[in-house]
Amino acid sequence: MEITLNSEPFDVTIENEKTLSELFSGLSNWLNKSGYEITGLIQDGEELKLNESNEWQGNLLETITNLDVKAISGSDRYISDLQTLYQYITLLQNAILAGNKSLTTDLLSELPYITNTIDSFLTKKDLTAYGTVILQEHINNFQNDNNGKSENRDNLIHLLQGISIILQTRIKEVTSPFNEIQNTAEQLKDLIPSISDVSVMLQTGEDKKAMDSVLGFIELSEKLIRTFPFLKNFGYTDISKISIDSESFNDFYKDLNSILTELVEAFNINDSILIGDLMEYEIAPRVNKLLEYLNLIEKIEE
Repeated sequence: MEITLNSEPFDVTIENEKTLSELFSGLSNWLNKSGYEITGLIQDGEELKLNESNEWQGNLLETITNLDVKAISGSDRYISDLQTLYQYITLLQNAILAGNKSLTTDLLSELPYITNTIDSFLTKKDLTAYGTVILQEHINNFQNDNNGKSENRDNLIHLLQGISIILQTRIKEVTSPFNEIQNTAEQLKDLIPSISDVSVMLQTGEDKKAMDSVLGFIELSEKLIRTFPFLKNFGYTDISKISIDSESFNDFYKDLNSILTELVEAFNINDSILIGDLMEYEIAPRVNKLLEYLNLIEKIEE
């Protein structure tokens, strides 16, 4: 039996596997460790449906001449799901605006896929305003509106517009990661003075200003974390392999994340002294080091 991966030669050794189900399980585990997932199987020119494995799992390997395994990387899956979600939200928004009841009904029938996906593209801040729960609530109000209240329709359209803007931002992150990272780095640089002054703000009653600085830093950090993995797709430095002062970027970010966790806990108990100390003595210096890492990113492939 010849096995190919995305129609390309694929060197795999079959040991004790006898059925396609056994081979699929082994290949799936192996590809997952490399950051890939199987999206399709083509057996002797016939496409098999992964969600109907009962129809092919017992196929004997000795009866198969060629098996083409279709797989996609985690980053490509993220991009694909993101673009699909954006297209759906845009279509639904336009269908409702145009009063196209037939298309709106068809799109809403696919809602389970959306509600299972959308939260993964939202930040903690976004979830409270645009997450699955609030989206489902607005759609229920729209569908159950027997009195023809335009406010339910308008509220849903407004929500979909907000989600669309967020998804457009995510798409920019995955299609222009270097530019997005550079812009984010500049914003972080501008934020350093206010980060260092958080303790003073808290002591002088400027709680809102202090909170805005902290939330701004967390939001920018989350954006960097989301965007870094896509640099490799465009031929830029793999930042996970960069080290400064013998500290790898991955170790640096693990350390930073633990401090952010401590920061969140300090907010939960309203410990303004700890918040100020963490921002001034732990986070502000690490932001400067983060900028050092970003300065080492360069184009290495065309």
